Amino acid sequence: MTIFAPSIAKILSKISTNVWNKIVMDELEFKLRDQLKRYGFGKFATLMIAIGLNDYQFKEPAERVYWSEIHEIIKNKSVPKTTKELEELLAPFYENKRLHRIKIKRLQKFLNSCITYISGIQVHPKLVETLGYDTIP
Repeated sequence: MTIFAPSIAKILSKISTNVWNKIVMDELEFKLRDQLKRYGFGKFATLMIAIGLNDYQFKEPAERVYWSEIHEIIKNKSVPKTTKELEELLAPFYENKRLHRIKIKRLQKFLNSCITYISGIQVHPKLVETLGYDTIP
């Protein structure tokens, strides 16, 4: 049986806001929300995508440790101004993890993608050339 997007949207729209809030608050990632104000939306979104991309093949206890360790790292370091700084912040964490080469490569691929250009952490190279800086002031 094929379920189409409108059908899924209709089903999801029946879930109350209170239930959605509970679902979100139960996610391990929710703990990092305390960094949103410090990072600002664009940089925080980039950070969450970057670390979320490597949150795979975990069983629940390992996933809990992953998010707690990431939280400790980011709350104790200054906010990265560039994707290179974000890579330098996260890559050492992945060095000692299972599938670390794949995770670091995935991190680098994402951080060098065009999506980071619109996040507030990196500006497209042509703009760097024109404007003379590599982060949004």
